[in-house]
Amino acid sequence: MSFDLIEIPRRLCPARRFLITEQADQCVNWLKANGFDVLSIEPGPSITIRTSPLCNELEGAVAGYSRGLHGERRYKMVIRFDCAVYWLDEGVMQ
Repeated sequence: MSFDLIEIPRRLCPARRFLITEQADQCVNWLKANGFDVLSIEPGPSITIRTSPLCNELEGAVAGYSRGLHGERRYKMVIRFDCAVYWLDEGVMQ
């Protein structure tokens, strides 16, 4: 695991940052148009959405988990418009 990934967006030239921002904006607009609530946008771009039954409609989702000080978090992730879209895998009706 490399922590250089966290620093990359700060070192990018303005044109590359603009392209990444445009890419994230396109994904956010698509998510909102399809009824998803966008909670946050992180460098990468990585977008977090609110868990809802609509999440089951996203094809190609991959399940994962992380462990931290506050316990284990289960989530799902899918790629849209070259952006990673994440949501918690709790409380979604099957």
